[in-house]
Amino acid sequence: MKITPNFPTSLLGKLVCLFVLQAWFGNSLVYAQSTSNTANAGRDFYITYLPAFSAPTLQIKVVVEKACYITAKYNNQTSVYWNNWNNTLVQPGIYTANVTNVDVVNIPTLGTGTTSLKTITLTSTEDVCVYAINYVSASTDATSFLPVPAWGTDYRLATGPPGTTYATAYAVVANENNTVVTTHTGAQITLDENEVYHFQTVNGVDMTGLKVSATKPVAVFSGAFACVTSSLCSLGGQSGDHTYEQLWSIDKWGKDFLAFPMATPGGSGNWGGRLVIVADENGTNVTLSGGINGGTPLNYTLNAGGVQYLCHAMTGLTKITSDKSIMVFLILPDPTVTTIPPIDQRIQHAIIAPFIISGTTNINQHGIDLLIPAAYWDQTVIKHDGVVVSNSLYTVNTSAHFPDWYHVRRNLTNVDITIDITCPGGLLAYVNGSGSVESYAILAGAGAYDLQNYFTIQEKGTTVDTYYENTTEVTHTFETADNILLKRTIEASFTQVQWLVDGTAFPVVENTNTLNTVSIPASAFGGACGSHTISMSVRYSGASVDSVYTGIVWLNDPPAISVVASASTVCSGSPVTFTATVSSGSTPAMTYTWDIGGTAATTTSNTYTTILSTTSTYSVSVKNANGCTSSYTAPQTVTVSPGVTPTISISASDNNICSGTSVTYTSNITNGGSSPSYQWKINGLSPPSGGTGSSYSYVPDNGDKITCVLTSSDSSVCSGAVTSNELTMTVTPTLTPSATIIGVPD
Repeated sequence: MKITPNFPTSLLGKLVCLFVLQAWFGNSLVYAQSTSNTANAGRDFYITYLPAFSAPTLQIKVVVEKACYITAKYNNQTSVYWNNWNNTLVQPGIYTANVTNVDVVNIPTLGTGTTSLKTITLTSTEDVCVYAINYVSASTDATSFLPVPAWGTDYRLATGPPGTTYATAYAVVANENNTVVTTHTGAQITLDENEVYHFQTVNGVDMTGLKVSATKPVAVFSGAFACVTSSLCSLGGQSGDHTYEQLWSIDKWGKDFLAFPMATPGGSGNWGGRLVIVADENGTNVTLSGGINGGTPLNYTLNAGGVQYLCHAMTGLTKITSDKSIMVFLILPDPTVTTIPPIDQRIQHAIIAPFIISGTTNINQHGIDLLIPAAYWDQTVIKHDGVVVSNSLYTVNTSAHFPDWYHVRRNLTNVDITIDITCPGGLLAYVNGSGSVESYAILAGAGAYDLQNYFTIQEKGTTVDTYYENTTEVTHTFETADNILLKRTIEASFTQVQWLVDGTAFPVVENTNTLNTVSIPASAFGGACGSHTISMSVRYSGASVDSVYTGIVWLNDPPAISVVASASTVCSGSPVTFTATVSSGSTPAMTYTWDIGGTAATTTSNTYTTILSTTSTYSVSVKNANGCTSSYTAPQTVTVSPGVTPTISISASDNNICSGTSVTYTSNITNGGSSPSYQWKINGLSPPSGGTGSSYSYVPDNGDKITCVLTSSDSSVCSGAVTSNELTMTVTPTLTPSATIIGVPD
């Protein structure tokens, strides 16, 4: 079973990221990019700006991970922007381009709105991230651009308080003709592709919480000509900075958030900041707990469009929960604004780096803030400029209120460095920077998933994963006998739900309730081993086509397999043959994966021979031609014995003997076992009879060489037969006395 953390997986695949930083002062910026599972990754972007102080200097940064072609056009896509990119293969890297203010900023009269073509469309042949900067002395803010697939139709504005002397504004960009936009006043305007509607209030009007909607997906940006901090909970002074955010549509909002005070990058203390909560529905109950209000929970009830500015400073990790979807953002004192995403918008991979802009700037300190599940911190891999570094370089802030989460912080000086972070449990990433009278804060890594409409797959009763529209799914494994439990949530108004198995309608009991649980048997896939899809097709009220949410499952009908070894105990260095037997689920083509003492080997044969030098466990898995794979067999053990060595020595009852004398030879052995065997040798040959006992007797000849071969019966002996010492016999021939009588004549 594949265990996967419960958070949304990739929305848009790998990336090109578009990021905008507006800074009215100098030349330093942080770009942030999430190379997978990210909202600000895509191939189609629309760029526009809001009215700001003076004539800002604008730059666009495009982060390319895979070589691609990039095209940028304006003037209703009739003119090419940045000719040096047009029809040119762009290699991986970071690319900068200047933007002319009058091409992307429309400044309506206070209290009015106007329509124009002041947008730049940027497209690429591979996913990228794009960032932009708008800087003028003494004012800064940043936002992350969302590609077209992450747009929505319903929004609430988040401008922040402008004080009494500045205006707030918003912009709506369309990418389809005949897009009818309902403005914050209820008036309707029609936009065609590439058109943008800019609205600017009279001075002193905070539009936070007002609703803007459209009949087709649009991009919405909101902010203040200058957000004045003294208008909000006495955050200090009369400082006011331009704020500018591309907003998340309401379907991307959530009910569970974790926020924290962002530290001053490179300094002591923290910026603190104040949370802002916006509701979309009447009777929305919100609770804040943990590192706020001294640990005493705060409770609020908001109606549609209601806004709660929190004047309580955060002292640590703070949890925000609600019974209906809300938007949360953070206003920092300088001020700057950043979106706080729901924790379900975590992503697995983000790339973050400080960005140095040419020119003069006061920003010279940067910081990275991460929200990571505590259980996954040790599995988190961090690279600096492509080199893995120790996680100890980062400060981990724990929370007594929420021990399952870490707020991880790293301060950076004004240097170019690319930071690549991968966390299997998912993360949220922020980048911020500061200097004298300057600051910015950016949501650098998060998803943009539809959190109001989704379904879950529960695998084997334990693992649960959530599937949102347009997500790339993890795979769940089931067997034919299993039932697949599906739980859906659809908060938007809809008329029908249809479940599909491999694209074909499957009958289940459905209704028009917000919640429902259904079960589909894995046998619905027809027993075909391999990858299959389960889809939830929803027809939303007023829609002409269904929205489809798809999960991937793997049907596994594994072969049954067993394995034996040629011996259970062997001597070191001895070969062992393992034999697998497939008893079911077999097909002509098999692949066997062997695990012998932790060493893997793959064969197409059901036997595998290797030499063992240590005691080892063994198991095997088999994959048939359909791709179904069995689990590994239960580990079994082959014991490797270092063994003992038998010895034998022999002695003779006599030597240096006379010819014809019988001699008895006796053996002395060790480690012979309970029934050793002997073979006596005379001049290398076995005697014609006998010679198989522990002693041997015969009449030797002079020069005979006597040995004995011992074969031990001890099972712990690995050395085989051994031969004794050699005895060489000395035999003296026997002399027969004789006498001769010689007669002597008298």
